[in-house]
Parts: sequence; C-alpha cells; structure tokens
Amino acid sequence: MTGRRPDGDALRREGQLKVQVADLRRNLGSRLEVERSAVLEDLAAVDSSVPPGGVIEVDLVLDAISDGLVASGTVSVPWEGRCRRCLEAVTGRSAHRVQEAFTLDGDGDTYVLDGDELDLEPLVRDAAILGLPLAPLCGDDCRGPDPERFPARPVDEASPSGDPRWAALDDLTFDDGTEG
Repeated sequence: MTGRRPDGDALRREGQLKVQVADLRRNLGSRLEVERSAVLEDLAAVDSSVPPGGVIEVDLVLDAISDGLVASGTVSVPWEGRCRRCLEAVTGRSAHRVQEAFTLDGDGDTYVLDGDELDLEPLVRDAAILGLPLAPLCGDDCRGPDPERFPARPVDEASPSGDPRWAALDDLTFDDGTEG
C-alpha cells in the first residue's frame, strides 16, 4: 500500500473488503492483485484474540477461472493473549496463507461470489481466526512461573499422602521365593 495508512475508524466502514470483479470475470485467466487493510471485531480463538482496533492486512491475488475466482495470498493478523506457561500478557502478529475458491453457488466447499462484487470478509474472518495461536507463548525459553515466587505447593507442606483406599497395600510384603 502506498501513502498514509488509514486509522482504525476509517477501516471499520461497511464494505471495506468488497472488490469489484466484473472485468476480471469477463476475462478468463486474468489476474487482479488486491491489498486491503481492515478492522474486524469479535475475532478470538481459545487463548488469543485480535485486539480492538487491530488492523488486519490482506494481500491476495484473484485469478479468474471458468466458474468463479480463486483467491491466493496471505492474511496478516495482530493478536494478544496470555502466555500458556507464565500467564504474562503477550502480543504478536501472524500470517495465514490462503487459497480459496469463490463460486456463484458457494456449494459448501467454496465461498459465495455475488455477481460482480466479491466480499472478502468471510474469507478474511476465517483466515484471521485460523491465524490466531491457540496457546500463545511469550518465548521459546519461557520456563513458566517462577518456582520461588509461585511454588506448586506451600513449602512447609509435606508431600501429599496417598489415597486412603489403597492404604492396605502399604502393609503387604512379597516373598520372592528365595530363602534368606
């Protein structure tokens, strides 16, 4: 993209991910490069989400095929969450590679192509969610919480006793058959 990057409010407008594809559809085998930025709300996975106002970058190539279009490229997503080991706040950006078809009937395996206007939002939403980490990690070397500050059990507590239902087994002795 060239020039100044639009602010989040400008990117929230309706139709921000719609592309006019009339010329593309009339010329089988033709190609159109699409670069867009968008702010989409309510995108989250298990332990991460797109932050409010987070700008999603879309870089696709649309190819005209006999019964629709094929979109190939990347969807880059900012994310935030908590580290799965130390629970510290962590942020990042991930890029998810896509290659999806748009057809007039949208038969379940493809996205719907509505005439001469292509709405990329369903594809971008799906790719953004797939690009979010399920269990974020602040770094490969994260060892989790500090055992000195956050012990697994109080220091003065003795090791846990066994299950009382198995206590009778503690009294059993086994003879290995050798004389001693």
